[in-house]
Amino acid sequence: MASKYVVLAIHGFFLILHGLINSLPIRWLSWFGKLGAFWNTAGAFTLVILIPTVAKERASAKFIFTHFNDDNGMGIHGKAYILALGLLTSQYSLLGYDTSAHMIEETKNADWSGPMGIITSVALSTTFGWIFLVALTSIVTDIPYLLDPANDAGGYAVAQALYTAFDRRYGSGVGGLVCVGIVAVGILFAGAMCIASNSRMGYAFSRDRAMPFSHVWQRVSKNEVPLNVVWLSGSPHLSPS
Repeated sequence: MASKYVVLAIHGFFLILHGLINSLPIRWLSWFGKLGAFWNTAGAFTLVILIPTVAKERASAKFIFTHFNDDNGMGIHGKAYILALGLLTSQYSLLGYDTSAHMIEETKNADWSGPMGIITSVALSTTFGWIFLVALTSIVTDIPYLLDPANDAGGYAVAQALYTAFDRRYGSGVGGLVCVGIVAVGILFAGAMCIASNSRMGYAFSRDRAMPFSHVWQRVSKNEVPLNVVWLSGSPHLSPS
């Protein structure tokens, strides 16, 4: 297992990478956005088909939709509270739809494409996010083992579930690592777009004098990129670490 300092260094590296991507001209950022959309859509579609097909052991529909795991070591046993906490871990499938609003000033036919972008992203994220979560949950058959720090993934349940599914089918968990890689690259693109969204929102606020030191954050480069607020958007994510 990597030490916390290694994890922090990796975290910082990707934040810097996100800042560099968002410092590129808008046409390049647009290209990264389209690539990210394709990767996440194709990746989710691939995993939804691949995961249930590979798994030799799959959870029943009753287990997927009704089981509550209250063996958490935290003294939490109320089913309603566990459900609420569980929703927090799955809400990522709905994140990002507001990016269409934050980036609307840099889109063509903004009066139509902006609202359609929000509606489409909510619809697609809800549908495919739910299907992906069901497919992923279908290979969760031994919760204590998946959460055990002594397993192959060090207690990271999703990685261990994917690794185990491929290992039982093919005698090797490499396929599971590839699946984790697909998710990781998708998160990389999502992180870059989060910085883009935050920076444009910060730019809009500073342009209207709604932020401290607005005259600094509203400055744009020759490529029409608000560089100062781009790097401001990434810095808070590193400092609490």
